Amino acid sequence: MTPHHSHTLHTQQKRHSDHDHIMKRLDGYIKAYRKGDTEAIMKFYHPDNFVYSDFSTNDRHLMGHEEVASHYKHTFSDFHDLKIQTLSVHGHKDFTAWEWEILCKPAISPETGKRLKKEEAESKKLVGCTLMWWEDDKIVRNHDYVQPKEVEEDVFDVLFNRAAKRKVWYGEANLNLLKCSDLQPGAYFFMQYSLVKIINDSLLYTRSMTCF
Repeated sequence: MTPHHSHTLHTQQKRHSDHDHIMKRLDGYIKAYRKGDTEAIMKFYHPDNFVYSDFSTNDRHLMGHEEVASHYKHTFSDFHDLKIQTLSVHGHKDFTAWEWEILCKPAISPETGKRLKKEEAESKKLVGCTLMWWEDDKIVRNHDYVQPKEVEEDVFDVLFNRAAKRKVWYGEANLNLLKCSDLQPGAYFFMQYSLVKIINDSLLYTRSMTCF
């Protein structure tokens, strides 16, 4: 999953002999995560000398292979649209600090335990840092640090929800090319949209959008 985002990818300022290696290695790990492929992720961990700790929890410390595999399987099945983005990468061949953020929708209600449809779930955002110690390109120690963060409202969703409540629709429009400098400087979005008149706002609304 590689959704568009506005963050600049920060990597260590000085390129060194390990730079390309650690970036390529981590890219493979991230691709496996985005696919929700537990088996592929587990191949990055050392088969014998390995321990995993999630310090955002009280009960996921010093986990081994079976516990970690179970953790990933539950993660991939318990969330809709699990999207992870890299914010920064630093380190060398034997140690990597990877800062990331995740946008997702819980597939299970934390209040009731009921299974939720995608449209029923609220968006959640997590930010965190994963510290990885490597040996022969296998992770021997993994530390996760995670905390929740407020989800910024998408301006188009805000307008859509506001219009939907007032139930004022004005039909389909053609494809248009708009420059959204207020959302992402210099970015262009190709949009197929429905025009919506927002009472008291006099705004035109565009719903579906594909970035290119």
